[in-house]
Amino acid sequence: MARQRLGTAIVHRDPAVGLRHLQLATESLARLHRADESNAERRLDLVRAHRDLGRVLLTKGAVTQAVEEEHKALALLAPAASAGADDRRRRILQGEVWIALGEALSAAARTGEARAVWEQAASTLTPMAAESRDPRVLAPLAHALLRLGRREEARPALERLRTSGYRRWDFDRVLRRQVAG
Repeated sequence: MARQRLGTAIVHRDPAVGLRHLQLATESLARLHRADESNAERRLDLVRAHRDLGRVLLTKGAVTQAVEEEHKALALLAPAASAGADDRRRRILQGEVWIALGEALSAAARTGEARAVWEQAASTLTPMAAESRDPRVLAPLAHALLRLGRREEARPALERLRTSGYRRWDFDRVLRRQVAG
């Protein structure tokens, strides 16, 4: 977990080093998961590692590999539901993975597939967002809605994020891209 956190923290400053830490984290977490596949928390940790690795691979232009990592993350999520994982956390993570997969598919010029997974993310996260101030729900929901061109629907989530002071470099990048586009 420390390698994963380190990799995500330094990847925008030193992409090669960040990528290497994320690869090592994913390998380590995969070994832990294989040792005890019933451990739902380790499964979700591995999902996050694949998601993060896919995001970094996408920024480096490795689109096919990014899509593969996001598919690996999704494959691990299905069994997590029956393994006793907190369903709200699992659904939020699933929404985040769908968004990351959509970004990778979009980069691969597979726009129809990208829109489909962004729709899945939006439909999963929307019920949790009502009156929520939780950025773990609001940020990915806003991201999905903006990628779908549904700016008016994204506005309440964006406003709640803005008033809460939410700031993340990757989310700011999405907002800038959507405002420009």
